[in-house]
Amino acid sequence: MSAQQTFQQPTQIFQLFLSQLLLITDPYSLYLHTITCMSELFLFCRCLLWYQNPQKNWGLLMGYNRKISFVSKPSTAPLFAWVMKNSQFLASYCLPFDFRVKKKQFVKKAFLLYPAIAQEQKAPNAIIGLWSSIELPRFSKENEELFFCLATNLEIALHNMELYQEATRDYLTGLYHRNYFFECLQQAIAKPEETISCLMIDVDFFKLVNDVYGHTIGDEILQELSYLLQQLLPPPAVLARYGGEEFAVLLYDTAYDIACAIAENVRIHVSQQIFAAQKKPICLTVSIGVAEFHRNQVSQDFLFQLDCALYRAKNQGRNQIA
Repeated sequence: MSAQQTFQQPTQIFQLFLSQLLLITDPYSLYLHTITCMSELFLFCRCLLWYQNPQKNWGLLMGYNRKISFVSKPSTAPLFAWVMKNSQFLASYCLPFDFRVKKKQFVKKAFLLYPAIAQEQKAPNAIIGLWSSIELPRFSKENEELFFCLATNLEIALHNMELYQEATRDYLTGLYHRNYFFECLQQAIAKPEETISCLMIDVDFFKLVNDVYGHTIGDEILQELSYLLQQLLPPPAVLARYGGEEFAVLLYDTAYDIACAIAENVRIHVSQQIFAAQKKPICLTVSIGVAEFHRNQVSQDFLFQLDCALYRAKNQGRNQIA
């Protein structure tokens, strides 16, 4: 293989990485895309990407020789903890004094750790790392430049994504707003091979909560409920605040019977949850309409079908699905 060919392949991979960045609108997909690109670029190096999920817990994606693995609760390694605390770049050739003295094993293999920080953020959104699989004092200049170029483009993408999230998220709950739900629904409908179902969730008698406890507590309960719903719905479901105390859910690759099972699980968990806004224990129930999209429908007919299902659940006594 010629020198030109060996240089051209990383260039093509990196150009593909950059072009696809513009199409990604959620953080996890961005991180997965980044680690996949890294494992293609840096063969036989261990590629690491720590990231924060919406609940502010850290997860870890690892790539090695084009294979990707996921660790949901990674141990906090000293080097990662240092980068996270100080929000500074760290490498095997520029270790802080305490690491040089106490952790000599770190310098046996070359590594790079970079905190990806979106603009106007103080703490890292993600930390990407590159670790040599053999004893090596330092990566080549070309590999280091490629790593830093990838890292800085990740930061730019994170900043752009934050702007996009601000434009598509509900200010109170942090969920998507209804326009984004409509957009995702139209995109899903455009794929003839996709089986999609939707849920329409309404909090029963929520006006009484606002009347008795006040709107401040009502808002806190909606925030708690939104967090709970995010835990109960399978990824990559799209959860949106449809309006007031109504929530809409788009379930990809989900038939009607599975959607009903998901809705029933949501209903049960909400009814068993004690919401503690300002230390006031409050219990809620929800009514849920379920519908599966059929290819002979248009989106307006489907949404009307979904609304009718919700009204049936409410008219039949609430705290149920229909």
